[in-house]
Amino acid sequence: MNVSVRDTDGLMAKNSFQIYADSAPPAPVTTVAKVGGQIQIGWLGKDTKDGNGTLFEILLKNGSAPALMDTLIGFRSGTTLSPGLDGYDFSYTFTPSGGAGTYYYQVVAKDARGSVSYNTANFFIFP
Repeated sequence: MNVSVRDTDGLMAKNSFQIYADSAPPAPVTTVAKVGGQIQIGWLGKDTKDGNGTLFEILLKNGSAPALMDTLIGFRSGTTLSPGLDGYDFSYTFTPSGGAGTYYYQVVAKDARGSVSYNTANFFIFP
């Protein structure tokens, strides 16, 4: 968008800038792997509009789909997470604290404008 302004003395200033619609970041595409006695969740989800401004949260629950209160890790910048597994952008490795069972997880992405998206709940069986 180009903007031009003229003051009362007749001086003109021009500037151009881009405007982005406030859309949610892309929904993370996830994978899970067992690494030794731990679980590693990996995902794609860079928001090209926000660069490193996208934050990620992982929800985890044993036995059923997680709710917002079932937080494994709170919102963190992608730059604080490990590089992804086999072509994925990011990963997080942990040992489930609830012991053996079927765990459901979701990765939530939040962009710099506060818009969120998340993947459909997936599951893994531990151990």
